[in-house]
Amino acid sequence: MESPRLRFFAKFILALLVIVSSGCASSSTTTPQNTNEPWFDDTTFSAIADKSKINKGVIFDVGSSNDPFPYVCSVFNCEERIVGSGVLIRQDVVITAAHCNISPLGFVSFDGGVTLLEIKDSLDHPRFSMGFFSSPESDISLLFLEESIDDITPILLSTKPLDPRKNRGMKMVAIGFGDGIKSFTLGSSCWYYGTMEGEDTLMWQGSTTHAEFGDSGGAVIRFNYDSPPSLCGVISSLLMSRKGTVIHSSATRIDLYYKWIVENIDNNEKITEKNK
Repeated sequence: MESPRLRFFAKFILALLVIVSSGCASSSTTTPQNTNEPWFDDTTFSAIADKSKINKGVIFDVGSSNDPFPYVCSVFNCEERIVGSGVLIRQDVVITAAHCNISPLGFVSFDGGVTLLEIKDSLDHPRFSMGFFSSPESDISLLFLEESIDDITPILLSTKPLDPRKNRGMKMVAIGFGDGIKSFTLGSSCWYYGTMEGEDTLMWQGSTTHAEFGDSGGAVIRFNYDSPPSLCGVISSLLMSRKGTVIHSSATRIDLYYKWIVENIDNNEKITEKNK
């Protein structure tokens, strides 16, 4: 088990895993960002170079046919500032980390922020807690979009339980917008490490990869022999030692919340139909 001191540092890092931004003001229109602004400055190139040090691949054509994970999006507050990441799990539903939604989110984008799609409503898990000396609990939120996304196939949700004895070492891939740049773990650099007793997060460990600031709400996917890849976790936090070494990264386990996710998507659909 983790010591209270280590768990404190995990909490400290969690607070920074989302890209710092101001609160969300009300908004009723969806407007694209200024696409004339050059965003490949020296800072961006430096961030891309740093990703090679932690064994991550960068996706330059976000949302294009060259994007292997088109269902992973970026999430924005109502002032159109990027906060973190999200995952399309239904044509009109994105799942993200609840701590990204503390200041209500306003938009999602599947093309790197060129087009912002409005969020109609959101729902955090009722047991969500930031905690203090512990990792976040029930760190998931559902984002219901104003319009359906018809040109992207949502990823399947994993219902298979994760067993540290049977699944430890299982290859996974983590995808998110760390530093505002869409990237994913390469090769076997991301693998299942275990689940702390009494907690709801899966941990992944690798000597050359970890979550970055902005990855919160992103995807951890597993590869199945008998079915397509599926979403097994939503990136939540990471644990860092006092010396600044990342011990492991963590994501909220989808299999433990599958019933809640499906029930609330169905409930939202019924309410939408009733209000038409």
